[in-house]
Amino acid sequence: MELVRSSDDPQSCWSTVLEITGQSSSGSFATLDFPADVASLVAQLDVVLAAEPIPSETTFLWFGLFDLLVGDQEAEGYYVSGGTGANPGADMERIYWPEGRYLKSSVLDRIKAKIVQIRNESALAKTELPHEYDVLEYAVLFGAAALLTKFTVRALGIRLPVYVGVDSGDWALIANTPPDADGMRWPIMPARVV
Repeated sequence: MELVRSSDDPQSCWSTVLEITGQSSSGSFATLDFPADVASLVAQLDVVLAAEPIPSETTFLWFGLFDLLVGDQEAEGYYVSGGTGANPGADMERIYWPEGRYLKSSVLDRIKAKIVQIRNESALAKTELPHEYDVLEYAVLFGAAALLTKFTVRALGIRLPVYVGVDSGDWALIANTPPDADGMRWPIMPARVV
């Protein structure tokens, strides 16, 4: 996540994420338009924040990822919330749950579509899921969400610490390092290795 935290350009950072995860030869991911998706997310989040401002006692924002079913189609769920506390993994309390918290990302949905395609092909062939599935489901999807979130909150001038996390557990600080709390060292990295 340090790559994302230190990047000033979402498209070049994305190229590096693909290279690190062994996905740079996947033309469909190399052509994902991060600046356009960030612009869309900025517009969506601006509407949410105007309608439901962040409470003053909020100490961080959380952008969560989850599995979403829309009709019979799988998509990547992505939302904003906020909370209090110094460690989202241990002592956080979510106090900001805006009604309009669900955000739509074409980048995340395209990655999710590839994940679903690989899973369905493996099920049809009755074979084990390939290593690429784990890489896409975790590293590539998480990296994309971190990039999108970082540049979205930057465009909106948000100064609170910002985390991206998978609702099932792993998370990382991706923007605005908080003051040290209880000897924690930042950034906290996701625990899962693929």
